[in-house]
Amino acid sequence: MTSVWGVNPLALAQLIAGEALQDDSWDAAQALLEKAFQVKQELLFEGDGAQAPRLQLFQDLASAVRDPRRLADIVQLPLVQQAIAHYGKDTIERIVPYLVPVADAIFAAPGTAAPPDVAVVGTYEEIADYVVNEVSYLDPVQGLTNDCYLISAMIALAWSRPSEWSERVRSTVHHSGASTTYEYAFYRGPDIRDPPFAVEPRVAFTANRTPAYAHSADRAEAWVPMFEKAFVMRQCECAPNDPQASDYRYISDNRLKPQTACRALAGGASHAVGCETLGGIAPAATVGERCDARRVTREPTMAWTWDDVSMMKGLGWKTTGLVHNHAYAVLGIMSWKGGDHVVLRNPWDRNPPCAGGYATGTWKPGGGSSGVPEVELNRHGVFAIRADWFDKCFAQVGWVER
Repeated sequence: MTSVWGVNPLALAQLIAGEALQDDSWDAAQALLEKAFQVKQELLFEGDGAQAPRLQLFQDLASAVRDPRRLADIVQLPLVQQAIAHYGKDTIERIVPYLVPVADAIFAAPGTAAPPDVAVVGTYEEIADYVVNEVSYLDPVQGLTNDCYLISAMIALAWSRPSEWSERVRSTVHHSGASTTYEYAFYRGPDIRDPPFAVEPRVAFTANRTPAYAHSADRAEAWVPMFEKAFVMRQCECAPNDPQASDYRYISDNRLKPQTACRALAGGASHAVGCETLGGIAPAATVGERCDARRVTREPTMAWTWDDVSMMKGLGWKTTGLVHNHAYAVLGIMSWKGGDHVVLRNPWDRNPPCAGGYATGTWKPGGGSSGVPEVELNRHGVFAIRADWFDKCFAQVGWVER
C-alpha cells in the first residue's frame, strides 16, 4: 500500500455518471462501471490485475499534481486535456478536485452561498441519523478516498469487538439539554489518547447528491463518515474547520498500515506478519492464530494484497476478482467442501464476481463475544476465499491487541 492509487472505482463511477448505485447486486455495479468508464467491465481489470487504460488515466490524474493549484491551471495540463477528450470538460472539472489537491475546491457549508470564482465540488449537509438500528460490521463502505486501511479497520473493530466498538461510536455523542455535540479522540500509541475535539455534525456530498467519501451501507446513517471526517481532521490538523477535498486527498497520499489506523481508532498494541516471502508465515496460518474456537477472529484483523500483482503468482483479477494493493477486513476461517476458506469483507462493499475458489451459501460460526452467529456470503462485500489463494495473494496480515 505504498504507491498505487486504489480509490473505489464504484464510487468514482457514481461521480462520473452522475448517479447513485441503485442496489447491491454485481449486475448493477457492472452496468454502472461500463456506463461510467465507457468500456466493458472486464477490461477495467485486464491483464490479471494491471490497470486498464481508462482506470490508468484516472490513476495518472491522481498522481499528476501534488502541489495545490487552481482548477483553471490544472485543466490546462496535457494529461487533463486527454481526459477531457474522453469524457468532456464538465465531467473532468467535476472529478479532478476529488483526485488532486485543488487549492480552490471546496464543499459549501449548509445554507451559504459559494464565493465567486471558487470550484465548488459539493456541499456539507447536516446529518440525520447517527446510528440506525445498531452498529454493524456491514456498515462501513469506502468512498472516493484511498483509505481502505481505515475502513477495513472500522469493519474489523465492529466485527471482533461489537459491544466495545458500539460503545465507542455512541460515546462520541454528547447531549446537553436540547443540543447535541460530537467529539472524537484518537490514540497516538497503545494507551496514549489525544484530547477529544469537536466535529460539526455534517458530511460531504457530491454535486450529484451521492456521499463524497466513506458512508454507511444505510446512507441515512452517519457514524462512518463522521469517524472518517474526524480522522482527516486529526491527520491534517485542520480542526475545528470542516476538511475540504484537498484534506481528504491528504489521507490518500499519506496512508497508514491498517493495524496502525486500527490502533488510532481503539488503542492497543499493533502487530503484523508478512507472508513467507517476507520472512513470515503463511497468511492463512496467521489468521488461524487470531481466531477463537469457532474460527472467528477474536481481535480486529486486516489483510492486504500485494502492491505488485506479479507477486500474486498468476492469481490476479481475472482469476480471483481480488484487487492488488487493497486492504480487507478478516472475519475468520470456514470449512467448505473439505477445504479451509478465509472469510473477508471488502471495504468497497462488493464481493468478487468470480465463481471459482469461493464458498457459497452461509457461514455459521455460532454465537460468541465476537462476530455474529450466521453470515451470508457473497453479499455486502463478504466472501470466503480458498486458503491457498489467500496465501498467494495476500502480502501481510495485521491486527491489534488490547
